[in-house]
Amino acid sequence: MHVLVLPSWYPSDHAPSSGTFFRDQAVALAAAGHAVGVIAPDLRSMRTLTSGHLAFGRSHRVEGPIPVMRESSLAIPKNEGLNGKRWLAAARRLFDGYVSRHGIPDVVHAHSAIWAGVAAARFSRETGTPFVLTEHSTAFARG
Repeated sequence: MHVLVLPSWYPSDHAPSSGTFFRDQAVALAAAGHAVGVIAPDLRSMRTLTSGHLAFGRSHRVEGPIPVMRESSLAIPKNEGLNGKRWLAAARRLFDGYVSRHGIPDVVHAHSAIWAGVAAARFSRETGTPFVLTEHSTAFARG
């Protein structure tokens, strides 16, 4: 099975411990014999600029057995609506780029409804690709 993982956050050079469990799961799926890829939009806070990692733009790397496509840009402070639109636009570009390189996945596994779940639902409507959503926010459980 070809699984495309779409996390709302993912390990990067500027935040190497962010979302490591998403990467661990992708590696485990690959070890079980599945074709797995990751697309990871990344809107960075200006606070991350102090980390010395100033790379922005799109990248495609193979990390272990997993092709990972990223798009990194700066978030606009205090503008969640616009940042959400920008995250979804980056996810769209990454999805299209991933499909052109690796083909349409059998399933998209989105992690967290905001924003990965929104993007996965759109991709599903447009391509017919089913998606699974794993929610990680405790806000839903607390009502």
